[in-house]
Order: sequence, then C-alpha cells, then structure tokens
Amino acid sequence: MNKRFVVSPDKLRATEAAKKYVKELSSTNYNYLFQKPYEFNSKQPSYFIYMYNILNMLQVMSIPPGGHVVEVGSGPGWISEILAGLGFRVTCIEPSEEMIEISKKRIELFDAKHRLKSQVSWKCETIEDCSLKDTSYDGIIFFDALHHIAEEPLALKQCYRILTPGGVIGIHEGAWIPGNRDIEDPLVEEMNRSGVLESPFTREYLDLLLRETGFIQITRYYVVNGLFIPSNNPVPSALDAMKYNNILTAIRPYTKTTADPTARTSAKIRILSSKHEKGKTILKIELENTGDTAWLHREADRGWVTIALRKGEPGSPEFLEKDRHKLPRTISPGERLEISIEYPDLQNEEWTLDLVNEGYYWFSQKPEWAQKGRNWQKLIV
Repeated sequence: MNKRFVVSPDKLRATEAAKKYVKELSSTNYNYLFQKPYEFNSKQPSYFIYMYNILNMLQVMSIPPGGHVVEVGSGPGWISEILAGLGFRVTCIEPSEEMIEISKKRIELFDAKHRLKSQVSWKCETIEDCSLKDTSYDGIIFFDALHHIAEEPLALKQCYRILTPGGVIGIHEGAWIPGNRDIEDPLVEEMNRSGVLESPFTREYLDLLLRETGFIQITRYYVVNGLFIPSNNPVPSALDAMKYNNILTAIRPYTKTTADPTARTSAKIRILSSKHEKGKTILKIELENTGDTAWLHREADRGWVTIALRKGEPGSPEFLEKDRHKLPRTISPGERLEISIEYPDLQNEEWTLDLVNEGYYWFSQKPEWAQKGRNWQKLIV
C-alpha cells in the first residue's frame, strides 16, 4: 500500500528544520506570521479559506463547551486565538521556540484585558515526544500540520493516549495521490528550500492507521466554501474533490458505547417542565444514564442516541412519532443532562418520551430498562 509521499523521513532533520524555520524567513514572511490569516488586499482569498475550514472543523468536532483542546503544530497561534475566544482551554504543541514567542505576543495583543491569556499554554516539543498527561484532553487539532510529522504511528498513539474516552481528533490537510506531479513537485520544492518535512498521506493509509491505533467513527468531509455552491459546480464535483483531501474526525472510544448493540443500556427520563408559546411546545427534560454504556452523540450509520416522542409501541400498527432530537454531547454512565427541546404544539395530546439507539433499538424495548419499571415518562399536555 502506498502510504505517504516521503516514505522514510528523517525525524531529526525535519525537527531541526522546523526549529530554524522562522529565523530563515524573509522580513515579509516573518511579519505575515503576526497577521495570519489576514491578507491586506482587496479580496482576502486566504482569509476566507482558512476561516471557513477551521470553523467548519470545530463545528463537526463538537468539543464540549469549555473543553481542553490540544493544537498540534500551532505555529504563530492564529487558531489558538480563535479557540481561546470561543472559551476553550488550549495547549499548543510546537517545536519552534520562535513560533511560540510569536504566538504569545499575538495572544497578548488579541486579549488586551488578559481575560483569555490564562486559557492558553505552550509546550516546546513534538507530538511524538509529547509529555502531556493521559486521558486529559477533549480534542486534538491537526490543521495543515500532520504532514510535518515524521513518525505518524507514534504521533497518533500519543494522541490516543492523551484524549479522554469519547475525545475527538480533527485532521485537516491535503492527501497524497501517488504520481500526481501537481501535488508532488511543490512539496519537493518546499522541502529543498526550507528542509521542513512536507509528506502528506494517502487517504487509505491514514484511515488504516487511525483504525489500528484504536480510533472509531472515522468520518470524512468535503469542502464547499461558505456553503454557496455555484450552479456550474454541482455537488458531484465537490465529492470528486474529496480524493485530494484528508479532512476527517475520529473518536477515542469509551470502554462500552451504544455502538455495541449488546452493551447494557438503560436510562431515566424526567420531564421537568413544559410550556406552550407561539404554536410550539417547549419541554425541559432531564436524562440520566443509569447503565454502564456511554451514549454516543455524533451522527454515524448507527449506534448514536437521539431523543424521541412516540405514541404506541415501536413496531405496532398504531405507532407514531415526532422528529428526533440529537444529544448535545456524549453522556457517560452515571451522568445527567438537562436539555430543552421544541416540537410543534402538542396541546391536548398524549406522547411518551423515549430514547433511540439509532439503527438498533428503542431504549424502552431493552430488557434491563423495562425490568426497572417506569423509567420513562408519558407527556400529557
């Protein structure tokens, strides 16, 4: 199997080149590190590409509010600014001391009142030599950075080690298509110029590596900038372009999750309040995971949990249901979640509030739930 553009990179040489990268920049390129991704011209082409892609990546990663994120290859810190501004705690891994100093200055300028400065920290090291604690981080981002890594199996093992169960890794960069000179020639030119490793992966190899490391729910994405699709650029063309990218998310699994239909899954559902306004019924509910299986929330082919209203028993002739609602995050065993959900006006109707393990079963049909009696609630409004 073709793996990556440079099959046997020299880690020491690549790391030393990364450390010296800033010192060898021209004054124009050095100054750009303080303003990236902004380009002070009329069209700002790089700005829109960068911003669409990083914000879309953060959206699909679905990191819990206030979560702790590791940014690998953080460079001058423009993504660190965004992460801190969104309320995340950020740990930057960057082998270049000069890049870290630029990042620190940017954070200080960005955060004039020093409210966010305490949320960002830096480690001058490579991800392969990562010294961060086990199972301590909610998300890891490689934004145009994974192809600089010399020892990819070790790097991903380190990522798996430091992620919490249910934590997500987000990767954004181009893919290597063997024999495509339009991709390969610029990479060779840049490596000859700077010495920094430019070695992207084939899509197949990266997926295999993630699976072998232990990651699950590997989900790939294609890019439609700004979600505006020109009429002469139909979606199939965008799908065809997927072969040129490695844009994906993957999850470190819990020991037991709803991805396993045989795992013990049970719950308690409480309706805390209901109100009617402007043709809608708004329910405030509490969900409690009373089993020993984590309820996954990220959409997949099956094995993720949604909230549902039903009439009658699933599979019966009189069965009806309303639209299902997604969980905002994965719910661990013993954890409770309060959430508000909306439906079209339900006055003078009777519904049962239930959960669904998509593609497998309704929670109320599980023996371990039914044996406990009334663990779900009927809604009479």
